[in-house]
Amino acid sequence: MDNSWDNSNSFKPNRSWKYKGTLVTLSILAFCTLSLITIWILWSSRNEANIVEEARERAKPDWVAAAVIVEKMRTEIGSKALYQANPKLSVRFKSEKEFLDFVARWRPYLESLPKNVPRSGENIFGHRHGLGWGPTILSYKMPQGWWVIFQWNGPYDFPSRQLTNIECFR
Repeated sequence: MDNSWDNSNSFKPNRSWKYKGTLVTLSILAFCTLSLITIWILWSSRNEANIVEEARERAKPDWVAAAVIVEKMRTEIGSKALYQANPKLSVRFKSEKEFLDFVARWRPYLESLPKNVPRSGENIFGHRHGLGWGPTILSYKMPQGWWVIFQWNGPYDFPSRQLTNIECFR
């Protein structure tokens, strides 16, 4: 041992301290990563629920219109009035008779739509609109398995909106 006051070279770090420091750092990093993943999962599941609920809210006016259409389709007189009120149906159905034959074929399978827009998990429901551009499409699977799909030439608040297509199938 020398007699100098500078003995900084005499300290030899213990390798176990280096290992313990790395282990602590990795533990903190793992904890932070798991915390961020947990927060992201909670946020995305809550956000997904909000997105679904917003979609249901946007679909309400179209759902009400679809319920009225289904009720009209359940009678011959209502079907005639529906075709006459929506001249753009003539693109899909060349004549009133063709439309009435189509509706008559599906009438026994048509069920009244529920008052409220279904939640996912209930009967399958789909809604898409072109955010002011393009058509609005609403589809619904009835409890007995029959699908009904409606298409309009714009969103519900489009001034000259008309029904342009109806599809029914199983």
